[in-house]
Amino acid sequence: MAMAVQNGYPAVRGEIGYHQLADWWLQAFDDQERAQIEQAYQPFQIQTGDRHPLTHLAIQDSSEKADQFLFNLATWLADSRDRALAYRILTKALALSDVQGDILETHRHYRMLVQFYAQQPSLTGAMLEAALQTAEQMVAIAPQVADSLQAASPERPLPAHEGYKQLVRLRAQQGNDRAVVRLCRSAKAQGWQGNWDEMVSQYRDSGLMDFFAPASDAPEPAIKTTIDPETGFLVATDDTDNKINDKD
Repeated sequence: MAMAVQNGYPAVRGEIGYHQLADWWLQAFDDQERAQIEQAYQPFQIQTGDRHPLTHLAIQDSSEKADQFLFNLATWLADSRDRALAYRILTKALALSDVQGDILETHRHYRMLVQFYAQQPSLTGAMLEAALQTAEQMVAIAPQVADSLQAASPERPLPAHEGYKQLVRLRAQQGNDRAVVRLCRSAKAQGWQGNWDEMVSQYRDSGLMDFFAPASDAPEPAIKTTIDPETGFLVATDDTDNKINDKD
């Protein structure tokens, strides 16, 4: 029996097809990249021979939503040569996440993407802007996450917050001392673990805190981003909505 064809390709089944991600899968990756992802994704509990669970097997049911599946898929692409592929998968996963849904699940998704950026040897240009935006988004929902965690386990202190840690680190590297102090105070006020007082003291002792402190805690300017149709990367845009030339 001839295999069904979709957009000039064999019909996509498996977990990609089950989660209705076939169009994205075919458009976001070329033949070599798709093969690279399928080679990396090898769930130990599945013995499939040449029938790959991503695109070949008939999947009848799954306990994961599409975004959860993609976040899991990205964890299989830990090799440095897979960085661009993992980034595209994580970006798609985050786009599918519902902030209005399970706030703790959304928090975990942001944390995974923040950790991805933190593991990169360097962040510049559009990749840096995307890392900043992701950390800002994770920090933005931090109060709701704190409320949910404390409601579930009121006797347990809040853990460290990867979004705050990453954003403090990036703002410090930029020399934005005002933002560092604001973020440390906010993280401490919400109850996230960390040496927030020590960090604020460093800036107070250096005199930089008074120099950079504004009359009020003004929010950081929003970062505009768009999906590059050629690469699938989340890239920063300037005020005229043109993509920044510096890409990673």
